[in-house]
Amino acid sequence: MKFCPKCGHILVPKKIGNKVYLVCTACNYRRSAGREKIAIVSNIPSNKRHKIGVIEKGSRREISKEERESYQEEYYSVFLDTYAEEYEESEE
Repeated sequence: MKFCPKCGHILVPKKIGNKVYLVCTACNYRRSAGREKIAIVSNIPSNKRHKIGVIEKGSRREISKEERESYQEEYYSVFLDTYAEEYEESEE
C-alpha cells in the first residue's frame, strides 16, 4: 500500500491511456506505478454472491447407486438453499 506524500490518503491504481498510475482520490496527486506489482481487490456484496457447483475432471470411475443418490440429495439441498436466499432477497 502506498500513501500520498501531500495529504496522506491511500493511492489507488488507475489506468490512464496505456499507463498505470497511483492516484490520490483526495488531492489528485498522481505518480507512475512503474514496475510495481499492483493487486486490485474488490469486495462483492452478499446479495451478488452465488453458490456454484464444481465438477472435477479426472478418472471416470463408476459410482454406486447410493453414492449417486447422495450426490443428488446434496445438489438438491444446495439448490433449495440458494433458491430460498434469492427469494428472501427479492421479498425485501
